[in-house]
Amino acid sequence: MNILDLATRDEGVTLDEINESFGTNGFDTVDSLSEEGIVWLDDQEGIVYSFDSPGLQSAINRYTGY
Repeated sequence: MNILDLATRDEGVTLDEINESFGTNGFDTVDSLSEEGIVWLDDQEGIVYSFDSPGLQSAINRYTGY
């Protein structure tokens, strides 16, 4: 699996998982995907979600307090 596949899961993918699986290069990938508007990083929880993730909206709601 790649980072985008993992980020598409309901629960997204944690930064710890990315580090364990891909090392620091994984963070560069997250930065690139984020800049391209493909993923969103919840910097409060340390979880990356793709915009196709079923869990994205609830994560945004938690992030914004709604």
